[in-house]
Amino acid sequence: MSRRIVSVVLAVVFAASAAHAQDRAPDELPPSPVRLWIEAGLGYGGAGAGPNTEAGGHLSGRAAVRGMIGRVALIARTTATTGGASEYSRFVIIGPGTIYDGFFDAGLLTGYALPLGRSWEAIGAAGAALVWGSRAADNGCFGFCFSSGTSASFTPQVGLPLELGISFDVRGPLRIGLLGYANLNAEETFGGILLSGSFQVH
Repeated sequence: MSRRIVSVVLAVVFAASAAHAQDRAPDELPPSPVRLWIEAGLGYGGAGAGPNTEAGGHLSGRAAVRGMIGRVALIARTTATTGGASEYSRFVIIGPGTIYDGFFDAGLLTGYALPLGRSWEAIGAAGAALVWGSRAADNGCFGFCFSSGTSASFTPQVGLPLELGISFDVRGPLRIGLLGYANLNAEETFGGILLSGSFQVH
């Protein structure tokens, strides 16, 4: 008899606890362990002075999705970088006066976010990425022979993507800051510095 009474009491307690958990407001529920951010940035980027590229650069951009688990960051990113004017296109007279090399990557990175005071945060990350793009050329052979004012894609390859940024909390889910990125690869090291914005969606 006593066992039956204890069983009934425990059943009532568990039922009451479950009902209370369902009745709690959303802001009373435990926070999600994963925070999701959508990020985008524009700024200046370029490539090093390789065998076919002069030093210099132009507009660059980045788009990314970042997941935060505590202070650990998981980032899926893509970047677009315009290199300096190709030395193959310096003497083009007819058609485009200057043709620029273009570099792109898409990769996965992991890193760590470090709080700097109440509103500021620094983050660094590295990973692996696929690199592709095109080289400019004029009369002459660059892998193949091209007419004046053309460009050709180079073979996609694996590169090492790097990022280092600092941002501050503007209001609510929005953060704004500066982000430097790079990609180390056998074709051409490239990178840039961007004005970047992040919006927390989860």
